Amino acid sequence: MTKKELINQYRNTDAVNYSLLSKLQRDPSSALIKYESSKEQILGSIVDVLITGSLKEFEEEFHIITASRPGDKMGIWLDRYLELTNEKMFVDDMILKARADVGYNLSLKEETALVLFKKETTGFINELIIAGDKTIITREQRDIADNIYRAIKYGEFTKELFIDDTGIEILYQFPIYWKYNNIDCKCLFDMIIVDHNIRTITPYDIKTTSDNVYSFPSSFIKWNYDIQSSFYSEGLSEYINNVPELKYYNINPFKFVVCETFTKNPAIIFEPCQRDIYIAKMGGTTTKGYERPGWDQLINDYIWHKEHNYWASPRKVKEANGIIPLEIYE
Repeated sequence: MTKKELINQYRNTDAVNYSLLSKLQRDPSSALIKYESSKEQILGSIVDVLITGSLKEFEEEFHIITASRPGDKMGIWLDRYLELTNEKMFVDDMILKARADVGYNLSLKEETALVLFKKETTGFINELIIAGDKTIITREQRDIADNIYRAIKYGEFTKELFIDDTGIEILYQFPIYWKYNNIDCKCLFDMIIVDHNIRTITPYDIKTTSDNVYSFPSSFIKWNYDIQSSFYSEGLSEYINNVPELKYYNINPFKFVVCETFTKNPAIIFEPCQRDIYIAKMGGTTTKGYERPGWDQLINDYIWHKEHNYWASPRKVKEANGIIPLEIYE
């Protein structure tokens, strides 16, 4: 099975993962969305493939577009058309329906509108045909990803992670499946370094940020990376316990390799402390006084949401009938 097939299998496996728990913590309704790609996520995926894969894998995963995508109102019309049909060709009825939905220059005759749409979008539609099921990216995205790749692969504080040495095994894009209280769970590790010489296992996740790299502690809370590091640490421990040849290896703390989008500062490695790992599981109060549920509670909440088929608001809001007490002073 190829790496792409393994990742697709991972995404299609029905199990609790960090992404679902993070969505549940912020907005339960978003937990119903299986997988979505933002510009930031696509950039992160490009970097992951460049670091953990090969040029062949990059070419299998991505298509660099050369045609210009229509902008302004024509671009909105095109976006709506692509939402309405999966056909990689022109379908007049769908073109006109998309036009009506977005209200593009409704004074034009239908025949004129069709000619205009096809003239402005043919190059881009042809690129979609060429791309097939690959993810479409721009040359600018590839160039930015290249810079991030070099900043991490050859950076002052990160280059030693990629040294090819005797007894060192590096596992890239490594999926694991495990159970927590009989609930199916899964994790996809960007990188796991196994040092067979000293019997250690060190998990890493690669993050890109448009912010200053030194502000990552704020992102750590904002994007629930504390939950990720704790959930992944537990999953790795459970997995290792079931692999006889690795059972007695020591697992080092989970680490984040963080690099800025425009690489002004060097890539930095952040290591959550064990107290944070524990509290991210069991819940607690941040240094700024915010109470946060742990992933143990979030899994229980997920079970509750599934059993009640209720996703409009968090469990605690529903159970309190929408009345939340305010306590802002100690």
